[in-house]
Amino acid sequence: MSVEVRYCPQCGTRRTGYFRFCGRCGFDFDELTIGKLPEATEPPAPPKPEPTMPIWPPPVQWPPPDAAPPAPPPPTEPGPRPVPRPQQRAPATPAPIIQPPTDRPLLAESLAPPQSRSGGAVQPVPSAPVVSRRRVLTWTRIVIVALAALLAVNAVSRAMTSSSGSAPTPVPTVALGTPLIVESPSAASAPTVDLTPGPSFGPTGPKQAAVVTRVVDGDTIRVKFDGIEYPVRYIGIDSPEPSATDPAVKRLADAATATNVALVEGHDVVLERDVSETDPFDRLLRNVWLVDSGGSLVLVNLELVRLGYATVTTFPPDRKYEAYLLTAQDAARTEALGLWAASTPVATPNTLIGGGAGSECHPSYTPCLPMVGDLDCADVRDMGKAPVSVKGPDEYRLDGDNDGLGCE
Repeated sequence: MSVEVRYCPQCGTRRTGYFRFCGRCGFDFDELTIGKLPEATEPPAPPKPEPTMPIWPPPVQWPPPDAAPPAPPPPTEPGPRPVPRPQQRAPATPAPIIQPPTDRPLLAESLAPPQSRSGGAVQPVPSAPVVSRRRVLTWTRIVIVALAALLAVNAVSRAMTSSSGSAPTPVPTVALGTPLIVESPSAASAPTVDLTPGPSFGPTGPKQAAVVTRVVDGDTIRVKFDGIEYPVRYIGIDSPEPSATDPAVKRLADAATATNVALVEGHDVVLERDVSETDPFDRLLRNVWLVDSGGSLVLVNLELVRLGYATVTTFPPDRKYEAYLLTAQDAARTEALGLWAASTPVATPNTLIGGGAGSECHPSYTPCLPMVGDLDCADVRDMGKAPVSVKGPDEYRLDGDNDGLGCE
């Protein structure tokens, strides 16, 4: 016989609705039997405390206690039905008291908030992984920005350099000209030849573009190309030396230097090699070309002779423009320009052409050396006069060891 109870007699949990089992310990209320009532003398047991939270949903039992029995299988063949025997019910026995399993956690405890064992505050667990933010400014980024800035500055400077290099060369202050059509100086009976440089007149040998950084004197300059500076000696001409002691020669040397400065200093030029690479002083031997205002190339060696500030001084095998130089020299002498306007010429034209002797000898050397702007031992040997005796100021710097004998 079952009775209606409100609390589980086994664990004290309040009964929810009319479920036939306890949601906490699984006690089946249908198995509850009435035992021997306690005597009146015994004090009633105190009521068990009501749980603070009902258990819902209760643990699932399968099959449920009130489930219908399974249907019998259908008969396979018709025939006489067996006579059912009356079932004998077993004597009722008291239901055993079911103890709740110890390994299963109580639902009331599982619903309680977790408590820290040490009593401290419990930190919430993040639902997503926390990604640490990197610093916005790092040394790597600073280096990258600095390199980018340097590359940008370099590109801008190259663009400015290329634009400035492509600009036309400023027109020199000295007027440029060309020799006229004259007779050949080699022989009086020779036919007339045209020595006027035409539109196609220009360098035909090995060329090198350069910038004139400084003018040394009337026939020597310093240029720069490929990041290196070189001294350059004009081929085929000679001008007075600025170190001359004679005041008249000194004035002419200064005028020749000033003319050379006006022509080429700071300008872009084209260096043309004839045959020789350097002279005995390790200076590049070159024909120097300049672009005029009309875009034509002008031979600076030839212009210095035409303006009267240099004389023709050629040495084999570098004689490519010898005929043009001699023609320009004759024109300058006829017009009494530059050196030819002085009462006593600094040098006689054609002095060293073919090794001939000059009309005036330098008083410091024996055998006779012509009075020209400059001579070196290579020039003296080409004339067949080496060695020479030095008996005065060594203006040509031929006696390097000061023993009185030069070019030995």
